[in-house]
Amino acid sequence: MLRDGILRLAILVASALLAQCRMAECNVALTDVNALSWSDAAPVKYVNGDTTSLRDLDLVLHVDRSFESGELQLDISVATPDSLRYVERVTVPAVAQWRGNIRRTDIRMPYRRRVRFALEGEYSIGIKPVGEVRGVEAAGINFSNR
Repeated sequence: MLRDGILRLAILVASALLAQCRMAECNVALTDVNALSWSDAAPVKYVNGDTTSLRDLDLVLHVDRSFESGELQLDISVATPDSLRYVERVTVPAVAQWRGNIRRTDIRMPYRRRVRFALEGEYSIGIKPVGEVRGVEAAGINFSNR
């Protein structure tokens, strides 16, 4: 009986999250990284079919309790469908909010606002920390329509 209640609650929460993401038209792309010592680029692919809509981009980190909150320097590289490349170094506040005894959480950090992808096709984005970072299990970007 308790198991059925937990299952129903899990389905309800998953449905609510899916509905919330659909309302905001979210598209989150995450890549697993080495949680013991993240130092390599996390590749993220984004396939664009809409060249007119504006999007907000947020960096997303899935972290465990060994992650130390604070400022995080990242090198973000972008390769467009026509092979142009752009690299920039950003410093973002990466603060994990721990509630209760949860062991993992997601951190969402604003990256770019009102972005228009001018070309149709696949954009390759790399997210690489400057130095080693512990406690990050996955890194990626949330592409949400405005």
